[in-house]
Amino acid sequence: MIRNYLIPLLLFLPFLLPAQINDVELHDMDIQIEESYVDPATAIQQSIPARFKTGKPELFAYQGRYGYVLNDSILIQPEYQSLEKPYADFMIARNAQNYFGAINKQGKIILPFEYFQLARTPTGMVLAGKMKQGFGLLDAQGKVLLPLEYKDGRHFADSTVVLSGPGKQKIVKLLGPAGFKVVLEAGYEAMDKATTGDRSLFAVQENGLWGLMDYNKRLILPCTYDKIHRVYEDQAIAEKAGKWGVVSFQNKVLIPFVHDKISERLRYGYYRAGKSMPKSKWLWGMVDTTGRTLLEAKYDAIDQLYYCDFFKISQNGKKGLVDTAGNVIVPIQFGDIYELKHPEWAAQEGRPGMVKREVYGLYVKTKNPENDLLGLWQLNKGEILKPAFEWIEVLQAGGPYAVQKEDKKALFDGAGQQLTGFEYAWLGFGLMRPEIIVAGLPDRKTTLLRRSDGKPVQAEFYDEILPIRETDTGYMVSKSDGKWALHASNGKRLCPHQYTWIRNWDNSVQVTGLPEERVLVAKAAIYSDTGLMFFALDDTGAAYPVERG
Repeated sequence: MIRNYLIPLLLFLPFLLPAQINDVELHDMDIQIEESYVDPATAIQQSIPARFKTGKPELFAYQGRYGYVLNDSILIQPEYQSLEKPYADFMIARNAQNYFGAINKQGKIILPFEYFQLARTPTGMVLAGKMKQGFGLLDAQGKVLLPLEYKDGRHFADSTVVLSGPGKQKIVKLLGPAGFKVVLEAGYEAMDKATTGDRSLFAVQENGLWGLMDYNKRLILPCTYDKIHRVYEDQAIAEKAGKWGVVSFQNKVLIPFVHDKISERLRYGYYRAGKSMPKSKWLWGMVDTTGRTLLEAKYDAIDQLYYCDFFKISQNGKKGLVDTAGNVIVPIQFGDIYELKHPEWAAQEGRPGMVKREVYGLYVKTKNPENDLLGLWQLNKGEILKPAFEWIEVLQAGGPYAVQKEDKKALFDGAGQQLTGFEYAWLGFGLMRPEIIVAGLPDRKTTLLRRSDGKPVQAEFYDEILPIRETDTGYMVSKSDGKWALHASNGKRLCPHQYTWIRNWDNSVQVTGLPEERVLVAKAAIYSDTGLMFFALDDTGAAYPVERG
């Protein structure tokens, strides 16, 4: 009988067991979800770094949104795309819909989020722009000072706000958090302050033509130009009958209106003049304010070097260099041209050492048009090194030059002749001695080379070489196997590496037996089993025992 009941039960088991298992799994999942839930406020509090817990309100970002916290407390929920500092009763904020408004310390909205611009000026006032209304001016609490009725509004660094629209303009000077002075009210067709920047000038349009006016309503240039494009000192780039030129503030034509475009002014009164070509291409030349053409408009680009009074010209992907008279001094054949500094040395008054300063104007680096390899061009002589090196440094005007190839450095003289092999890890005037070059090997050993021919001062290498520490007297010391030796200012070693330390001579003790023609230059010590033995060293490296160092 039992067997008869078991058979139907066993038949149903495959259907019963999955149902039971699923119930258990769902139950477990419910428990797990409940345990992993974290309240959003708690999550924000847990994310506050310790550096924000300063005991004062701090602007805090959580998941890309800004709010304010005080230690572990949330003062303003982090829900804004931007929020103004400092924490105050009027803070400009930008909501998730990219509209601006203002809130107070409790997060209450005190200026609705319906502005497309709210920009606080350094005086505390707010330049506001509102949809379907326009631009105006608010005080530091959001009160309207000038109605939001202008088509355009801009603030400039001279604390001037320009509000303009067709037939109505107003320029105000901001005096403080709530004070301003109306500098000018006008009724021109249009006004443009962007072309004059922070100067007390602006372009105005009348009868479709533009002129230039100051804050006293004085027309600097009459309204006779198609456009005023840019102002430099007492000159303006203007456009007339579709052509560009340059006029002075006395309305005198400095560069005739015959150019398709004039770019920004370069140093010393030079302007780039452009010629329009088919397919939206431009060719550039260079003119000055006497009307003289320095370069015909046939170059793809003209750029002034930052440190030098030369111009880089580009044509068909190649670059060259011209001087301020328009003479080509580096032919158009390189991939690029870079300014290169070089050192100049000067004697120090009352001291034997030299002072180095870095200047520009004698050299440029040239770049191979096929790769990134560099060459050297001396502007008053011509090409010194063809572009074949990874790195170039002018160690001294007129040479030598340090170059790098396959991560190894070598020395070349002023004529571009190789002085050393490519064996060094670095080369330079590490001792501030213009006649001696410190050369480092890949194993960190150093040696001294003569600047004149690149030959070693002495055929030996050191662990370290330094000027004597306290005062630069021209002498130096080298270290080998833990011992120090004295060197003359020309790099020649004067004594063996036998001293525990060597320092400047300070006349702290009297020395007997010093020849009359000798000068003491250093003191030294040797550590032995019996203690330190002290010596005075003269300018030949000879040692004289003394009682103390």
